Parts: sequence; C-alpha cells; structure tokens
Amino acid sequence: MRVFSMLLTGVALATASVATAQAPAAAPAASVTDQLKAGATVYDTAGGEAAKVESVNGDMVTVDTGTNKLAIPVASFGAGANGPVLTTTKAQLDAAAGQAANEAKAALMAKLVPGTEVRGQAGQTVIGSVKSVAGDLVLVTTPKGDVNVPATSFTNGPSGLLLQMSAEDFNKAVEASKG
Repeated sequence: MRVFSMLLTGVALATASVATAQAPAAAPAASVTDQLKAGATVYDTAGGEAAKVESVNGDMVTVDTGTNKLAIPVASFGAGANGPVLTTTKAQLDAAAGQAANEAKAALMAKLVPGTEVRGQAGQTVIGSVKSVAGDLVLVTTPKGDVNVPATSFTNGPSGLLLQMSAEDFNKAVEASKG
C-alpha cells in the first residue's frame, strides 16, 4: 500500500510538472505608462469609470470627467486590467476640482483691491491698476482712461495680478471702446 501511494504521488507530481510546462506563459501586464494614452478610460478601484485621459505631458496627466478637467501626477495612477486606475471616483474628482476652483477664486478676489497693479497676460507690462471692484466688475485705471473689466478676466500669476490678454490687445480694446 505504501509503494502504491508513493507511485501515485510520483505520477501526480510528474503530471503536474508536465501540465505546468505546457501552460502558456501569462502575458505581461501593461504598465500604467502604456495605459495612459489620450482617450483612455480611467477607472476607480470599484471598476467604475472616473474620467478619460485628455493628454499626457511629462509626469502630469490631464483627465476630463465630463464636468471638469484636472491635472493629476502620473504617479497617482495604477495599472488595471481594463486601463489606468485611480483610487478616487468621478464624484470625488469633481468635488476636488470644485474645491480648487473656489480656492483659486478666493485667492484672486483677495488680490482685486484698489491699488493692485494689473499686468498683461505675459506678466511683463503693467497696464494699469485696480481702482475699485463692484460685484463682478473691476474698474482698472490705465494711462488711456478707466475701464470696467469682468473679474473673470483676471488670474494670479508669478508676477502678480494678470489680465488674460496681452497689454497690446488691452490697449487696442480701450482705444476701440472710446471710438
């Protein structure tokens, strides 16, 4: 009986070895960088669709949730069976984008105070200064006169408050408005 069980064990091991040798090698899993291509669907860890990859620029990936566009570091993604994976859901991405937009708006509004220099979008040329703010309109004093500009036309830049147009284009618009 002992010999029989040893023979069966030997046959089982030999069969397992042959089966293992005949099994095809599994295809290597795609790396996350291979999966992060424009148009790729990004999934959350539950398998739900979180966003679409819009572009990859160096170590940043721009994704579109359908509501918001966000820049996310490549290191935040994992490789999944169906495509790139994030640990956040679409709702969480949209909430984060909304919070970031609110914080950016608050920081901008804090700079829209009388006396603040206003520069063209390149940040090089001072085109005027904030004279006053009334609701969503900012009165900018320039050498060519005072001009009301929507608050949404401004952004924060490394050199201070920027108007989202060149100084040259702004001056042309001021001249045209006086015509």
